[in-house]
Amino acid sequence: MSIIKTIEVFFFVYECLLITRIIMSYVRFTSYNPFFKFIYECTEPYLRLFRRVIPPVGMFDFSPLVAFFVLEIIRRLIINLVLTLL
Repeated sequence: MSIIKTIEVFFFVYECLLITRIIMSYVRFTSYNPFFKFIYECTEPYLRLFRRVIPPVGMFDFSPLVAFFVLEIIRRLIINLVLTLL
């Protein structure tokens, strides 16, 4: 069961990074800050996939919402696959 716990922790940490990134989008930050730069570099490639398909509507960017939904589907698929293989 430790592999499932590891997968859960990985997805939880990435979801926390995404939430932090969403909050950061409302706050002006400098790209020189190593913390902000780390968050941006970890989340931008994943969010960019969804922004290509779902452009912002006015001031609202719905791509993080869809990204969370897809991330949850991927998490469940991986856990089910691991449970099936064990």
